This record gives sequence, structure tokens and C-alpha cells, in this order.
Amino acid sequence: MKRPERQSRRGLMGAGAWLLLGSACRDAGRVASSPQDNETGEPTLRLEPKQNDQRIVMLHSLLFECSWTFRVPEATQSREGMLAVSFWPAVRWTVEADGSIRCEWESTEEGAAEATAKDRFGFTYLAGVRQKVAITPTDYGALLELTVSNGRTSSLHGVSVNPCLGYPTCRSFQTDDRSTTFVLVDGKMTPTAGTDRGDGDPIRTYYRVLDRNVLWNIPTSYWGNGSRTVLSSGAVCRVSRDRKAVIGAAWKQADNVMENCDQHQCIHSVGTIGDVSPGQARTVTGAVIHVRGDEQTFFERVRQLGLS
Repeated sequence: MKRPERQSRRGLMGAGAWLLLGSACRDAGRVASSPQDNETGEPTLRLEPKQNDQRIVMLHSLLFECSWTFRVPEATQSREGMLAVSFWPAVRWTVEADGSIRCEWESTEEGAAEATAKDRFGFTYLAGVRQKVAITPTDYGALLELTVSNGRTSSLHGVSVNPCLGYPTCRSFQTDDRSTTFVLVDGKMTPTAGTDRGDGDPIRTYYRVLDRNVLWNIPTSYWGNGSRTVLSSGAVCRVSRDRKAVIGAAWKQADNVMENCDQHQCIHSVGTIGDVSPGQARTVTGAVIHVRGDEQTFFERVRQLGLS
């Protein structure tokens, strides 16, 4: 994916200037950021990485007063086992000179054993895998890059990365009836309220994209067996109630989409890395898109960026 031109980073917090979780955006109410109405090309999101925490970045809108919790990734998994999950590991973020934030970690035998013992769903965690995350603010939201390096002696199959974008602090981006979350079904923009919600609690479900992999390690006691609706894209977005702004996520290639409308109020685009041989590193690129507009604006930006 072609990187956008990196312009002004005003609004990006500097190292050491951490704010409280859920704090209001300093520049709330300032409207500027999509190329069609902002010639300066400034970011639409301010990033606030949480140190020594579970890969959490607070995304503060620079379009109006709202923030989201972005855990990236919430889970990384393969057919052989889990490579990361919400509670493991904790990381430290680095703020780079170009405005991006980065973190890197490698799973150890001790850490993987502790995570396996702690997992309430009985999943197995693997050691010897290094992961790198980079997030760069852009004039449409943020560019995402996630790399998985296999230091094991055997291949990892069907590796996927699953960030969680949720906990909006403003009511406008919360939904009770799933009428403001949009996916593509047969190429048509469709609210998730109009899709099959699987055999679990309809408040949450997950979808397969085309004929791609279903999630290897999914706690069906919580998520059910997933939707029978097959999506034509791995992009997913949430539109504000007044239909003036949108936020969502997409990857160059994605296998699944998830949505949970309980207190999490989260959406997930699950990016595809694929098979990783011993000694190999593979990267998937994607984006968080936050601009003024609605679902049509979002999916047009997905198309422009060449994402799934």
C-alpha cells in the first residue's frame, strides 16, 4: 500500500505527555483533516499510547470531542495457537520523530506458559514469535503496519491480526440497534442489523470474508458460531448518529469482521498475514479511517487506499 505523504503532525502528543484515560481531546471541535476540505493535510486523530499496558492506544478525534480505545492487536493467532491476546503481553510504546508510535515484543517460553495457564477458554500460546506494530497519523486517520517474525522451528499457518476499536466516549458513536455499523455484502453497503447474527447472543457476532479462513481460535461460548452472512470486504465502520463523521478499519487483506455491541461497542477488521515459515517475517498494512462523512465516504476511502 502506498504510504500517504507525511505532512504536519500538529496535535500528536509528545513523549512523556501522557493524558488520563478517556480524557477529552485538547483540540476538540476543530474541524480539519480530510483532503477534500483541508489543504494542510493535518491528522484527524491524536494518538495516546498507554505505557506498560496491553497494547492500548487512545485515539482522540481532532474533528470533534470523542475518543476510542484501540487495542492493536487484541489478538494474533495461527492454526497452531495464540500469539497474543487481550491480557498478554504488556508493552511500551516509542514515539518516533516522524510522528508514528511503535512497539515490539517477542513471546518467551515463560510468558507463553503463563498465558496458557491464565486463558479461561483453554487456548495454547506459542513462544518464539516476534511482533512489531507501527501506527502513523494521517490526514484520513492512521496508517497501520503489523509484522510477525517466526523464530520457531516450524511454520505458522493462517496467521491473522485482530485489533479492537471500541469504547467510544461520545454517545454519537454508540449503537443500540446496529443500524450505524456498516459492512459490504455482495458489494453493497449494509448495516449489520440487516445481517444474520449467528447462533449466539445477537449483540455480538463475527463474519467470514468471501471464501477466506474462519478464525482459528474463537471462544464460541462467548461469540457463538458466527454469522452465515458472507462479506465481500474486510472493511467495517461506525457512522455517527448525525451522519456527519465516520470511523472504521480495513486491511490490505482481511479474513474476518467482528462486532460487539455490549459495553465494548467495538468493531474489528481482522487482517491476514498468512503462513509464516521458520525465520520468515511477514507484514500486513491497513488503516483506521476517521473522516467527516458517512459510510459511503468510508468505503470510497477504503477503495482509494487499495484496502480489502
